[in-house]
Amino acid sequence: MRLWSYVPDGTYLGPIEADPDRMNPGTFLSPAFTTDVEPPGTGAGEWVVWQDGGWVIVEDHRGE
Repeated sequence: MRLWSYVPDGTYLGPIEADPDRMNPGTFLSPAFTTDVEPPGTGAGEWVVWQDGGWVIVEDHRGE
């Protein structure tokens, strides 16, 4: 199962694969700061942040 991870402030990190839950067959473990909601695509100068239960597109000024 694919999840999308983010840091505590909500900044998107990237996709990860969830590990199966060996105690509950057929289910998966969801680590902290992950969601099963796929982030939207972004354009130049944009990034996504997890906020209030959903992805928000923000201006990306990293590296400036």
